Amino acid sequence: MDRIIDIHAHLGDICHPGGGALIEKTGVSKNLLFDMTSLTELLLFRGGGNINPESFVKMDNWFYRRSVKETMARNLSGTRENFTNSRVEANIDFSVSLPVPPYVTFADLKTAADKDSSILPFTGIDFTKDYDVDAALAEDVKAGAKGMKLHPILQGEKLTSKKTFESMEAFAPHNLPVLMHTGITPYYPDKNNTFMEQPSYGCINCVHEIVKAFHK
Repeated sequence: MDRIIDIHAHLGDICHPGGGALIEKTGVSKNLLFDMTSLTELLLFRGGGNINPESFVKMDNWFYRRSVKETMARNLSGTRENFTNSRVEANIDFSVSLPVPPYVTFADLKTAADKDSSILPFTGIDFTKDYDVDAALAEDVKAGAKGMKLHPILQGEKLTSKKTFESMEAFAPHNLPVLMHTGITPYYPDKNNTFMEQPSYGCINCVHEIVKAFHK
C-alpha cells in the first residue's frame, strides 16, 4: 500500500525562544484576513515574477514585507492540533517534523511524536552552546530521530562553517538524511527582533559546497 510522506513540516514556533511550548496549545488560528501566500500556493507559485534576493533581504518592497508577516503568522500557528488537521485534510500519512534549535528541539518533537505516530521527528544542532554533539546526536537517533535539519538563516550558522562541517561529520555514521534550508529568506517583520537571523546564509552556493564535501 502506497503511503504519502510530507518531508518538510514544522511544529512549534521556530523563530522564537521557547517555541516548543506552542505545540500542545489548542484553538490557535492564523490571524490574517488576507493571506497572499495561500493564494500563490493555489496558483502553484506561478505568475509571481522574478525574485530579486537583494530586495527580499532589505524588505524594501511591499510584496516581500507582506510575505514575511505571513510567514511569521504561520509559525505562530504551529500547534499539533493544526498540524494534524492539515495532514488529514491533505490525505498525508506521515509528516517529517523539522526542529530549529534552540527554538524548537528534538525533545519537543519527540514529545509530540509519542502522542501521534504520524509525526516523524528530526534532530538538529544547537549552535548556541558547547556540548558533546556526537553523543547528543547518537542519543537522539536511539530515541527515534529520523534525520537531521540545518537552518543556516535562523540559526545564524553558515553551512560552510567549521561547526556545521563538524556536525555533519558527527551525524554521518548514522546514515540518515540531512535536510537544510535553501534560499535567501527573511523571517522577522520586526528588524529589531531578529535574534540570530542571517538571510544571506541561505545562498545556494553554500549548499553546493556542503553537498560537494559530503557527497560520495
